[in-house]
Amino acid sequence: MLSACNTISDYLNTYGQLIGTQAQASLNPLHVPSRDEPLCFSDLKRPPFPAQAHAITACVKQLKRDRACFFVGEQGSGKSLIGIAVAHNLARSHTTGLVNPYRASVMCPPHLTHKWEREIRGTISGCEVIQLR
Repeated sequence: MLSACNTISDYLNTYGQLIGTQAQASLNPLHVPSRDEPLCFSDLKRPPFPAQAHAITACVKQLKRDRACFFVGEQGSGKSLIGIAVAHNLARSHTTGLVNPYRASVMCPPHLTHKWEREIRGTISGCEVIQLR
């Protein structure tokens, strides 16, 4: 049957359900949107969309567990907002729920520094942004 698969679409149409079943049986995800609630984002100036909220929550959980995380998304998917909200939520106190003062560094190409500053100021109330050149 594998010889009948000429494209990735053919392969996924033939074996996709089996691959999905095997993945569910062997993986233990940290965050499952249909099962787990996202973090609270009421202190952000602009709340994330539901899918972004779950992505932020998953990233925060991963960073607390392993201190490393990759987040990959298409252009326009909200990666900047997600990164900002992840840093913001990592600074949140476990006991009070308030965000402790923190510093976060963004390393980006020079043509994106103004965009990042705009995104941060539009997301976090009372923040200070300093561009190093």
